Amino acid sequence: MTNPPLYAAPPTVESSVPQSASGGVPDVSAAGGSEGHARATVVLPAFGSGIDNRRPLKDVLRYSAGSFAGNSAIGGWLECPEKSRLSGLGVRPKSSGWSGPPGDLDPAPFGTLNHALRAERLLYGSESVYALLDRWAPELSSDDYIKAKLMWRIYDTQFPLGSDGFEYLGVECEVRTALKLYDGRQVIRSVRYDTIIRMGGLVYSFECKTMSRSGRGALLPYMRQGMVQQAIWNANEALVERYGRMDGVIFDMLVKTQTPNIDRSPPECFSKHQEGLARQWMRSPDETVKFFVDPVTGRFPQFLQSCWGRWSPCHYIPVCHEEAYGMYEYGDGSEYDGR
Repeated sequence: MTNPPLYAAPPTVESSVPQSASGGVPDVSAAGGSEGHARATVVLPAFGSGIDNRRPLKDVLRYSAGSFAGNSAIGGWLECPEKSRLSGLGVRPKSSGWSGPPGDLDPAPFGTLNHALRAERLLYGSESVYALLDRWAPELSSDDYIKAKLMWRIYDTQFPLGSDGFEYLGVECEVRTALKLYDGRQVIRSVRYDTIIRMGGLVYSFECKTMSRSGRGALLPYMRQGMVQQAIWNANEALVERYGRMDGVIFDMLVKTQTPNIDRSPPECFSKHQEGLARQWMRSPDETVKFFVDPVTGRFPQFLQSCWGRWSPCHYIPVCHEEAYGMYEYGDGSEYDGR
């Protein structure tokens, strides 16, 4: 019998990039291709391509994943590889069978809802947002529906569509950049940008955040993400040559207080030294950190220090620690088999 590997690299954070004859990254687009055949991005996709909000809300929430090798993917794997593995498999707690009205969305899905509405607004106009909300209303609680509708009415009042004074280069698009590892190999690292804009000749990531409070202090947890966004763009020579260097990140803040508030931060700009640190971080996890897999079960270790968040335990605890497979299912509704 073949022994299982002693360790496994993060399942969704690395793809080898074949080099051209000159030793550089091939001049091919990231459009198409699987993770194992990813290519560096050389041109942004057509504005709005790949945005499909005509599906039921549950499908939009389920398939609105981040970039395959980005900040969240690597950060989540470093925090707890088992949680990252289960989440990547689409494992979730089974429905309780409650047939009453839908409950309030959790914070993350409510943020995803607003990301989808924001993209809808940019592509099809403000009134399309409310039409889409009405279509999704049966899948929302009355509180979520009312709060989202009020939030976007306030947004339209403060920042009318077309009055922004900048050019949109991309919406909900992924950028993949080849980074050189310490042994000379190249890997793809990526970022999914909410929007990319150009203003005054400078390029910015225009990042949407649905937040519980306003103010710069609320943005501090996102500074690493902003640094990565700027670093990955500026490490991609083809995009810099075509569109210009990214000068920073502007946060579009949707504050979901009882009376929603809309705010925009001044550009958060990061130095070339900080960009270098971000790229070093994006190169390092699979090179310097090895989480050993149990040779019998093939599973990652259980990270007890990550099991409790600020307010509640990780919802994967039962399946991770208690083997309670009967309580979980895959995203398609099939039984989770514990693998």
